[in-house]
Amino acid sequence: ILRPARPAPIKAVRSRTAPSGRSLRDFNLKSRLFEHRCSYMIYSSIFTGLPDALKQRIYRHLGAALREQNGQPEYSYLSAQEKSALREILSGTLPDLPKDWPNAG
Repeated sequence: ILRPARPAPIKAVRSRTAPSGRSLRDFNLKSRLFEHRCSYMIYSSIFTGLPDALKQRIYRHLGAALREQNGQPEYSYLSAQEKSALREILSGTLPDLPKDWPNAG
């Protein structure tokens, strides 16, 4: 008798957490799926495998978007509190951020 193949079990994915315990995988489920508006895919092997020059350029752009002052107008929908939370999470979980991030560039 042939039995259908069992699907592979879903493995729990560990999330990187900042020292405060915040993570890009924190759920909101009230007004959107995730609490923080930055994809956890920034930790993926595809992103980490990008050429260093490209990653550093992305980090500079991300840092400019998350600065409380002199932020880019297209990111004005992010509150100061949300920008601060994202800066804290990213600086606590991405070891290759520039030392002066988010003020680099």
